[in-house]
Amino acid sequence: MANVAVTRKLWVDKLNLFITPEQADVLKLGGVSKEDAIEKEITAAITREAEDRWRCTVKKCTKLFLEEKFVRSHIQKRHKDWLEQLATEVPPYRLKCI
Repeated sequence: MANVAVTRKLWVDKLNLFITPEQADVLKLGGVSKEDAIEKEITAAITREAEDRWRCTVKKCTKLFLEEKFVRSHIQKRHKDWLEQLATEVPPYRLKCI
């Protein structure tokens, strides 16, 4: 019976997102912040080629680096347009479906 109450509260909270979105705590409902979603995309664009080799795969970029931090720096400097596009495409909070 407790499981039904928890599920009901979850659904009520999610419905309240549409009724009063400014009062909703999206992270509490299992959502992902915009920064976390962008960080996940950046991590997905970095490929580990070998133990000491990392590759940028943003927009068919194939530049190779010695450390992951250098790839992240490269993405921040050279792929600003891609990051800006991500920022506009990703909503402020993304809800996970049940």
